[in-house]
Amino acid sequence: MPAVSHRQAFRLLTAVLLQAGSVAAGDWPGLRGPTHDGRAGSDSVFGGEAGQLVVRWRARLGSGYSGVAVADGRAVTLFSDGSGDVLAAFDAATGREAWRVPVAEAHKGKDGSFDGPVSTPAVDRGRVFALGPRGDLVAVDLRTGALLWRVDLPEREGGRPPHYGFASSPIVAGGVLVVQVGADKGRAIAGFDPATGARRWTLGEDAVQYQSPVALRLGAREIVVGVGDTRLIGIDPARGRLLFDHPHGGEPDAISVASAVPVPAGDGRLFVKTHVEKSTMFKLVEASDGGVSVQTLWTAPVLRGTYGIPVYHEGHLYGMNGRATFSCVEAATGQMKWRSRDPGDGWVTLAGGDLVIQAKDRTLHVGAASPEGWTERARVRLFEDLAWTAPSVAGGAVFARSLGELARVDWAAATPAPVAAASVDLPAASSPTFARFLEEVGRAADKAALVDRFLAGLPDGPLVDAPDRVVFLYRGDAADMGFASDLIGVRREDPMRRVPGTDLFFHESLLEPGTRVSYQFVRNFEQRIPDPRNPRRVPWRGEASSLVPGGWREPAHLAPAPEGRRGRLEKIEFASTLRPGTRVVLHVYLPAGYDASSERYPVAWVLDGDAAREQGLVPQSLDNLMPERVAKALVVFHGPIDWGTWKPRDEEAGAAAVELLVKELVPFLDARFRTVSEARARAVIGHSWDGITALGAVFDESRPFGALGLQSLAILDTPEAMILPTVRTAAVQPLRVYHDWGRYEARSTRENADMRVSNARINAYLRERGYQPVGGEAPDGTAWASWRNRTDRLFETLFPPPR
Repeated sequence: MPAVSHRQAFRLLTAVLLQAGSVAAGDWPGLRGPTHDGRAGSDSVFGGEAGQLVVRWRARLGSGYSGVAVADGRAVTLFSDGSGDVLAAFDAATGREAWRVPVAEAHKGKDGSFDGPVSTPAVDRGRVFALGPRGDLVAVDLRTGALLWRVDLPEREGGRPPHYGFASSPIVAGGVLVVQVGADKGRAIAGFDPATGARRWTLGEDAVQYQSPVALRLGAREIVVGVGDTRLIGIDPARGRLLFDHPHGGEPDAISVASAVPVPAGDGRLFVKTHVEKSTMFKLVEASDGGVSVQTLWTAPVLRGTYGIPVYHEGHLYGMNGRATFSCVEAATGQMKWRSRDPGDGWVTLAGGDLVIQAKDRTLHVGAASPEGWTERARVRLFEDLAWTAPSVAGGAVFARSLGELARVDWAAATPAPVAAASVDLPAASSPTFARFLEEVGRAADKAALVDRFLAGLPDGPLVDAPDRVVFLYRGDAADMGFASDLIGVRREDPMRRVPGTDLFFHESLLEPGTRVSYQFVRNFEQRIPDPRNPRRVPWRGEASSLVPGGWREPAHLAPAPEGRRGRLEKIEFASTLRPGTRVVLHVYLPAGYDASSERYPVAWVLDGDAAREQGLVPQSLDNLMPERVAKALVVFHGPIDWGTWKPRDEEAGAAAVELLVKELVPFLDARFRTVSEARARAVIGHSWDGITALGAVFDESRPFGALGLQSLAILDTPEAMILPTVRTAAVQPLRVYHDWGRYEARSTRENADMRVSNARINAYLRERGYQPVGGEAPDGTAWASWRNRTDRLFETLFPPPR
């Protein structure tokens, strides 16, 4: 062997050390970055004293939620290209695609999700590790895209695919590739050899859904912490040793612990989103025997109700609180320091002392991480489609992606333009009337007096500028005002803007002419209130206001009926024999004259019974409608099911509810009251999610019902695929069918769920099967404030009076 010079030896040693290090300067090697806590490396140069965001390049992608790993001049992510799920690398400097590797057949979105992978790739020592939604774990050469190895996690490791597919992001720690597999019998988390894919170890007795592990420093060692549906576990990754296994007490809901990623928060603290309405701060304490104990420091209603993961900086956590407000929380106590509706619902990363936020609604924002409040330094409209991915910061650039595009954004030095001292930041308005008012406010010396005159000249409620512009107005003492309504959809609150120099807040919307909707104001982030200027009140997420078109009159059947027309309600507590311990409270409406009669009556089962009575005012509508417009009938208001110790799993709950109704409740009622115990004389009525149970019951093999009522059926892909094959034809099973939904039906504008579309599709399918549903789309919103306006049409269809 030839002799090696000192210089050659130094070069060889340097090469070995570089190969041994898993993260190079400026890299973002996977989910949560180089230190697994959502912060860029200390060498990142993104940001500056003064600057602006500049889009350097864009590249088209297919759909997906996967984050972007950046290493060695490559930006790597997963997406669906339409025919399959792929792993692809792009040149970090130019955006040109370097290679693309097929992972599996395309993963189609379902039940509110979009198509494509969720997991973020990890890069280590020139290899890319990626997990596809079907459980394909692959290793690929970073430079060439050559496939190095592949493991089928369900087949080889027993991993159970979650409902939305495998979403856990792999990490490399202690020289081991760590993945939350979600297998039984001590195999919740597994360690693999990065070079070969061979299993090194498995640990943990827990279910895994969409959680991802993190690596962190505890004392002098690196450990891995993973969250499952019920437990928090710590692992020495190099040795595969369990360091702690602690029950976290959380809820395995998709938006809570089922999608949790632990967040290191300084001084051994670990933040975990544990519940739908609250989160928990734990503390890891090293023991003298080498083990680790877990203490609970606090649990508080902060940084919850979101899929976003917060970041920690200098004693504070920053992240979404729900889906409407960005917030700052003191890490030591859980105390909320501030909340802001800007920059909107999104995903946060830390770069130096700046927060880099990709809003779902397409904009990228930069602002200082400060416990004093949110102050934006720069923003750019980055995408044309929704963004569901946290930005990655590598060196001096941000790599962000949407559901269809990848972009690199740089920070460019710039001198802000001077602002004239006398200028006023007036908001824009498309309503001509309100735009003129804003111009007057800008010039007025006595702004309060101008607001007084303006409001006094308006009718009650919002300002309606024909044909389709509506301005919602609130005047009062408030630090913040939000707006919620059928108009903008569910899981959303929009900010109301303050007119400068006044205590007047406004929100402008478009409204299709002739449509009624419900709305609320949200004062100081928490207090939901109706519009004080609008006397029309309706039940909608509590008490709300109703915006009605000109000439609209509330249906007469909603008013209390005269005494002689009124029926009565009889409360019955039912105990199941099929499922001992299961109980249901029924309220049975007996029409006027029932007690003095010997007749038998048809029966309608209303599955959302408590709300139908209290919010829908259905009993008093029936008082008014029977017998002239609706045949006299018994109407059973079915309360919530208390399953007791027999509570079924979520996927079995629908079938269990149908079985309880068909096999027990219907015979029980027929035996207790004078009913016409034939299918032709029975109807089942379902609102929203209860509509699924109604469909299941009416098409049960025993065919117990002859009429079906649906209002605003809430149905996603999975139950639809299960129920539609059971729908018989009208020739085989004749039915009277009523089905309606609102023009502003429940929908999530930042997710892939729109019940207006779903209802139209189901209605068309029923027609294909030969049924003739009465109803259709109503010029209304959703929920009982809408449904009760058509109680007359519903019952007239199901129980028409004798002719």
